[in-house]
Amino acid sequence: MQELQHITRHPDDLSTLLDTFVHDPALGTVLADLAARWLRPRIDNYPQPGTEDDPAPTFAHSVAEESLRFFRYIVDADRPYSEFITANYTMVNKELAAIWPVEGYDHLQGGWQKVTYTDGRPAAGYLSMNAFFLRYLTDGINFNRGRANAASRIIMCDDYLVRPIDFPRNVDLTDETGIKSAIRTNAGCASCHSTLDPLASYFAPFTDLEGTGRYDADMLEDWIDMTGAEPAFGGRNGITIADLAQKMVVDSRFATCLTRRMYES
Repeated sequence: MQELQHITRHPDDLSTLLDTFVHDPALGTVLADLAARWLRPRIDNYPQPGTEDDPAPTFAHSVAEESLRFFRYIVDADRPYSEFITANYTMVNKELAAIWPVEGYDHLQGGWQKVTYTDGRPAAGYLSMNAFFLRYLTDGINFNRGRANAASRIIMCDDYLVRPIDFPRNVDLTDETGIKSAIRTNAGCASCHSTLDPLASYFAPFTDLEGTGRYDADMLEDWIDMTGAEPAFGGRNGITIADLAQKMVVDSRFATCLTRRMYES
């Protein structure tokens, strides 16, 4: 309130005030907390890859913080926002460093540190981190479509679930074969799936991450038996999640969406 009152009386001081905000050490923490509103990572439970035991109470907090600490690092280090989906690194604490396939963590130093994944996953920042895939799970029917919509909602502000569609009422939702056919032939279904399924196909190598915690390059072509749609975004084909990230970065909605997020916050 004091800042608003000051600028009302002295509008020429706005630039100085903004510089003060930008260089405030708390900026990264504040923006990371705002990012939590659209990343939605702070949930009660996450499955821990490689075990059927109940995770330690701190595990969910650590996974939730991976994406937020990553976002905070970009702000604090004055890195371009494009690294949010193109970076070849992530952030982990001691607990995650012991579970994720990463290298570069100094256990003597402890705390949250910048590291890289070692399982060959392409550089795609948030789109290639375990926290994203454990937050948005998939199964043998969804075939990463939920993850694809999460990526579209978070990065492009385009949520397939709020699109107005004329959903066909003659599709038997208990018939898997009928559903697969409707996705391709029914206009109401195809209006979304024609773009959602190619986006989902990019995530095929991460399908088993819940169980293994690892990227599986051998599954790059498993989209053929999943969605049946070649990986693509914006009408342009690709192969890996890094290809998707590069296409998203140059899409005008990428910058527009962040602007919208900040304004809403």
